[in-house]
This record gives sequence, structure tokens and C-alpha cells, in this order.
Amino acid sequence: MFVWTTKDVESDEELTLSYVSHEKSFAERETIFRNWIEPHVGFSCQCDWCHLIRNSEELRKLEGRIHRAYKDAAALVTKDSVKMAVAVERVMSSNERAACRDVFAKLSPSLQHNAGADLLVMEGVCCAQNGNFPMALQYYQEAAKIKYAVRGGYRLDHAKDLWRIVGASMACGNSAEALKLLSAIYQNVFLPTYMDNVSKAFSELTLTYTLPWWEDAYDRTRQHAVEELIDRAIKDHLGTTAKSKKKKAAARKK
Repeated sequence: MFVWTTKDVESDEELTLSYVSHEKSFAERETIFRNWIEPHVGFSCQCDWCHLIRNSEELRKLEGRIHRAYKDAAALVTKDSVKMAVAVERVMSSNERAACRDVFAKLSPSLQHNAGADLLVMEGVCCAQNGNFPMALQYYQEAAKIKYAVRGGYRLDHAKDLWRIVGASMACGNSAEALKLLSAIYQNVFLPTYMDNVSKAFSELTLTYTLPWWEDAYDRTRQHAVEELIDRAIKDHLGTTAKSKKKKAAARKK
């Protein structure tokens, strides 16, 4: 077996493989693991996060509350076409979110897990709604760091975290940072994964997952701006690849 890591690994550092989606709540994970082989025949996960949540009633309740709130808010957005910030305020008040943040902020990124990240995303949505795009961007960046600590990076889930930051960066007027992130997504997620129509897949998914985080309403001008960045990200890669080939050819001639 060969294993590639997306970050440096210390000597004797434990490497683990998740059996289920990282998006599952603690309660959902416990149920799945308890019945892993057959009903009531399974195991109890002993990873640091499960151990922490299992032994802290406060964290267990907060994690479950945040997980339900995030799912309920997402349902309001997708099923009832409610704006993201409005959906968040309906399912969890600002005071409750602040109290939860105070608790989770004391934990390391990997132990904050998805609950900590989802909490920050909800807070960022509300900041964006109030016009505070720099603060929203900061929350999205922190959420992405937590998600990366939990499940690594450079796959579609990580791309979604980066697309959120791209949208917020565009809202802050920082197109250079947005382009940098799009180039990383294209080169590290799409090129190694999508064999056919890679540029088309990259373009369509980027528009889908970027625009809502720039403005929670359709805007043709903003779409055009993102499309221009998409084209630049692809062309920049092609230009870099062409230069690399020329250098290799020149080196072979020598």
C-alpha cells in the first residue's frame, strides 16, 4: 500500500483512515460504528475527537445542536429558497452562536471538527449579509483550516471550502487572491481527477460554488467576473505547462 500525505508527517505520528464521511455528526458516527458488522455488533471509535466528544456532555450537546442547525439552515435554502443569512438566524440566534464559538475556540482545529467549521460558516454568512465582507472572509478561512485539519485537502470537499473563500475574496475586491485559489483548485483537484472535459467541469462547478458566497442572489455581472477568472486560471496553467516543456526540451538538447 502507498500513502500520499497532503502535509508533513512527524516521526511516529499516527495516521488514521476515516470509515465514514467527516460530515457525519458524532451521534450518527456512533450509530454506524455500533452496528458496523451487524445490528449491535461493531466497535467504538477511539480517535481523539470521538474520545473527546464521548466524554464531554457539554461538547456532545453543542456538537449535536450545531449539526442540526446547519442542516436545517441548508434545507431552508435549498427547499424554500430562503436567503442563507435569514436561514441561519431562524435556526440559531447570534447569542447562541457566540456562546458556541467561545467553547469551540478553545479546541485545536482538528478537535473543533465539522461543528466548529460549520459554526464559523454560519457566522460568516451573517457578516456578509450585514456588509462586513472582510470578517466573513476571515470566518470562511478559519473554517477551511479546520476542515483541512480534519480531512486533509485537494479533493472536491476541500475545493468547496476554497470556492467559498474565492466568493468572499471577490466581495472584498481581492481578485488576485481569488485567482490564486482558483488556479490551485484547477491544478490540484481537477487536473489529477477529471480526465474528460476538465475545463468544463471546473468552470461549471466553480460558478455553482463561488457565486452564492459573493452575493446571495444571481447577478450576471458577477458571474461574468468569475468566468473571466476561470479562463485566466486555465490559461495560466497552460502557459506554465508550455514554459516547462520548453525548458525540458532545451535541457535535453544540452
